[in-house]
Amino acid sequence: MEIFDDDRSIPLKEGLDLADLQDPTKGAVFELDQEEIPKGDECETKNNYFNKHDVYDNILKYDEEVFAAMDDGREPFEVMQNSMEDISGDGGVFKKVLRPGAGPVVPRNSLVRVHYNAYKEGEEEPFDSSRLRTEVDKFHLFRDSRVLGFHVAVSTMKKGEISRFLFKPTYFYGAMGCGQRIPPNCTALFDIELLSFVENNGVEDYYSKTEEERRLMPFEEIAKVAKAERLEGNERYNQNTFGKALSSYKKALRILEDCHLKNEEEEKECIRQQIRVNLNIAQCLLNLNDYPRVIMHCNKVLHHETHDDPEKFFSKANFRKAKAFQQQGRFDEAEKFYFRARRTNPSCKEIGEALKKLEQQKRKYQLDEKEICLRMFRGLRSTDAEEETQSEIKQNEENITEEFVNSVKNAVRRFVNNGDETEMLFPNVQLTPGEVECILEIAVDEGLAVQRRGTGNSVRIALMKKTKR
Repeated sequence: MEIFDDDRSIPLKEGLDLADLQDPTKGAVFELDQEEIPKGDECETKNNYFNKHDVYDNILKYDEEVFAAMDDGREPFEVMQNSMEDISGDGGVFKKVLRPGAGPVVPRNSLVRVHYNAYKEGEEEPFDSSRLRTEVDKFHLFRDSRVLGFHVAVSTMKKGEISRFLFKPTYFYGAMGCGQRIPPNCTALFDIELLSFVENNGVEDYYSKTEEERRLMPFEEIAKVAKAERLEGNERYNQNTFGKALSSYKKALRILEDCHLKNEEEEKECIRQQIRVNLNIAQCLLNLNDYPRVIMHCNKVLHHETHDDPEKFFSKANFRKAKAFQQQGRFDEAEKFYFRARRTNPSCKEIGEALKKLEQQKRKYQLDEKEICLRMFRGLRSTDAEEETQSEIKQNEENITEEFVNSVKNAVRRFVNNGDETEMLFPNVQLTPGEVECILEIAVDEGLAVQRRGTGNSVRIALMKKTKR
């Protein structure tokens, strides 16, 4: 899966013998493959330069005990180690929790997102920092390329935790160091914050299996893989990468739709997970303005409305379906599904706010439609007359009789209720701008379309029923 984007590998012309590389008496000689190195800005090392103001905020701060020990000639990392726990068991990685996290410890092979600052002994400024790069570091625990100490450290953390670690050389860059930045036998201090993680156990195994092998997998294992894909989609959604999130959600949905179920209990659980994924897909598609497919995935959820799942799922499906209709200008359908959403979740303020906005949008649409129609029919009394001004229209509106308004309303309603008629023409008589305005307002309120028919003295108003989509 394409999850980890930070490719920090260096292309070489020939491979290295790891035994020689680790042997301090031998070492290794290597040559870069120049044809594989990106040109221009992509070659620059982003770690070397940080904004000086940001650096100040990330300076390593010592407590009084460390400062006192330094005055006695002791090294600061040595003093700090005394209050830390040996988590590697061999004195290679030490830990001190600065802010506890919550929930379970991150499982092995999970995709983790962390922020960190890294310091060398005797230096207050970080030599490496995801915070100063403003880039969250993402990697698979014990799979992606990181120093061993980093994997060991993060594998002991919980979500939201901030901890301080000391990596001894055997868990860092060893006797060789790393270029000019990391000297040989360097001990490093890392402040790490675990932002989030997605458990990926079994995902790689699932995709390596044949279709027959997947069919024989227990549903419990398949459900874990689908959940991992869904949670990865959530991570991507929270980063506003909606296209990538959609890709993860679709993988989860395919896994669930293709699995072979053995009993009614497994079927119920599979449907429950499909409901969650379809809702997530619908939300992604809303952000991507793909409204027809929003409606399609909401319908997949609503198809299971009799399923014994919390009603909030179906309220969400109705709500997102309503939003899709609203964005398409299909206000009547939007209103219907907003009301359905409110029926299953009456205390939701978001639904009430959405209905208010829908009513405002409908009214604005009607006024805009009426204004367009009015402009079409201005000058209807005389084809040679100039366009009536707004003040003249207002004056004519005040002179409209109640009898005229009622007669138009009755005629229009009879037309609306008559299933056989699709068009209504007003008589070829001279109408004032106010009377035209009255007809148009009544027509728009009834959801009718308006056209101008004819030319010269034979211009007439045509009302038509809109085709339902």
